[in-house]
Amino acid sequence: MTKTIAVIGSGMTGLVTALSLSKYEYEVTIFSSNIKGEASKAAAGILFPLYPWKNSENMVQLCLQGKVLFDNYLKNLNKKEQEKISYQKKNLILLDENNEALNFYQKSKINFLSQKIDINNFEPCINYNQNDFIVVKDISCIDTSNLMKYMEVELKKANVQFIKKKINKTSELKKFDHIIVCAGAWSKSITNKNISLYPIKGQIIKVRSESQKVRNIILENGIYIMQRPDNISIIGATVENVGFDLKKTEEAKKLLLDQYERRFDKNYTFLDHLVGFRPTTIDNYPHIIKCNDNPKIIYNFGHNRYGVLTSFASAEIVYNLINEN
Repeated sequence: MTKTIAVIGSGMTGLVTALSLSKYEYEVTIFSSNIKGEASKAAAGILFPLYPWKNSENMVQLCLQGKVLFDNYLKNLNKKEQEKISYQKKNLILLDENNEALNFYQKSKINFLSQKIDINNFEPCINYNQNDFIVVKDISCIDTSNLMKYMEVELKKANVQFIKKKINKTSELKKFDHIIVCAGAWSKSITNKNISLYPIKGQIIKVRSESQKVRNIILENGIYIMQRPDNISIIGATVENVGFDLKKTEEAKKLLLDQYERRFDKNYTFLDHLVGFRPTTIDNYPHIIKCNDNPKIIYNFGHNRYGVLTSFASAEIVYNLINEN
């Protein structure tokens, strides 16, 4: 008999979980509330951990496994599909190089460069006159919003049902064989458990510059700059522990635009200012586990800023939890 599975949440974690499970002939239903501040919709789509040495070994491994699985998924798309989601490969240039970063990359199997070389060989338009930086090679980048739209179409083709309904408690879905909670920063209230989870607000800015071509992902002082094929640059993101405050602040806008102007130029068109809430845990490792007192309920949330990157790796763990004895 086919198992029925309810996925609470239609962000990237929920969509990829549903996509992965639908391949095993489960009957999957996604419950979507379209709540404002969803982290996936304000994500840059950089499929690599930005400061991996600041995370636990377990989180780094989840990120790197997620990178491999996500890359495999993207490679299997045809060229037209890849263009639709702005899929491209970029290098990441880390300007705030330090010994901790260098030690991490030297010990890892990640392809990187750290020689004393002219940065203009990599990024001709950047305003930066030092030669202390690290280049991490071949990082996949996507337009997360466009990928989510594409996935929703593909899921519907696979007979995954979408129901627009806010789920307040898992008890509302008793008829399902399994309930997967993927509601991001709002998951704690749905589980009704005293579990480690809180929102971290991130603000990002979008600008368009026809004159400046940013070839790489530029990372400095926790702020990234990445340009998509349509010449729209994403600048982000702030890290704010302020609860579910949706307000877009002028302070954050100035901080991000100042960084862009310092490294590139002031000849751009401001396009958008977005806010998203990252689901964060005390130990910065997600909850991908069965509920202690109800094994039919599985948690898949708390990925902080790496929900998109780790989505395929997390979905694989969820599948194993469903099928374990």
